[in-house]
Amino acid sequence: MEKETLQWHPVFCAAMEVELEGVEGIQFHREYNLARKPLQVDIVIVDEEKEEESRRRKRKGLAGILRRYNIVEYKSPDDTLSVDDFYKATSYAGLFKSESPREDGIKAHDIAIILVSSQRPLKLLKYLRDYCSMRVEEKEKGIYECEGNWIFKTYVVIAHPRYGGSYPWLNSLSKDLGTEDRKGIGKLLEEADEKKDGRRDAILELVLRANPEMARKMKEDNDMRAIQVLFEPELAAAEERAEKRGEERGEKRGEKRGQNYKLVSLVCRKLRKGKRTEVIAEDLEEDLNLIKIICQAAERFAPGYEEEKVFMECSKVLENQ
Repeated sequence: MEKETLQWHPVFCAAMEVELEGVEGIQFHREYNLARKPLQVDIVIVDEEKEEESRRRKRKGLAGILRRYNIVEYKSPDDTLSVDDFYKATSYAGLFKSESPREDGIKAHDIAIILVSSQRPLKLLKYLRDYCSMRVEEKEKGIYECEGNWIFKTYVVIAHPRYGGSYPWLNSLSKDLGTEDRKGIGKLLEEADEKKDGRRDAILELVLRANPEMARKMKEDNDMRAIQVLFEPELAAAEERAEKRGEERGEKRGEKRGQNYKLVSLVCRKLRKGKRTEVIAEDLEEDLNLIKIICQAAERFAPGYEEEKVFMECSKVLENQ
């Protein structure tokens, strides 16, 4: 079965918009073109608010790290931020600055690089400390502020249900949600039901698809019947995919088991005719080591070489071949 590809980046953009929707003056530019030729960054967030910088810094959470222009690079649960991602985002920020219609029209101190990862990029944080001589400090839970002799202010944001901060929609973008996360997802489902917002629905649909086991357990939870009505299609689809994967794994095991039994049967027939292991492997055009495993198991049942008993003796070993 071809592995389902989950599109994390669109729902990441939606999650960022949801997390910051209460902040006045914020504009989002998805897949922002940095030059005339195609070169796109995940999100550029422009803060149009005319507040003084000191007032802007008093904001909490994600809103508190925003500058006038914010270059956002995101890594999904399938990936992690690397050192080269940091340099790529720095290059994006430089290109963004260079596209100003007048010389130095966009000030370097008005640009922030925000690197978001669903995994903890420990190697990158160490690199920023050791090689770039930055002071890396956890400004708030899940938000690392990186300061030093560098062109652009840099932040690393962890989007994870256990390591992330107070931005639940970003933290939900995970494919390893467990029992302890069900309550948090339940609250997001209730919020989505109340807001009737397509962005929230899209985020939760992907989260449920990425975590079919959790989705199945939530469907069975009697305390969540009210919100199950809204998300029944997503929950049902997630459960169906999980069951289908289980069925396909079972079918593959059954198919392999049948092939192994057929091979054991052929080997037993050859043994009854008195053929040696090497000759049997050559006749059947099979790997010699595999035939040796079957012949060794068959020795216990000579001279009849009962196929069913021989197969039961070596089936576990054959399944791992």
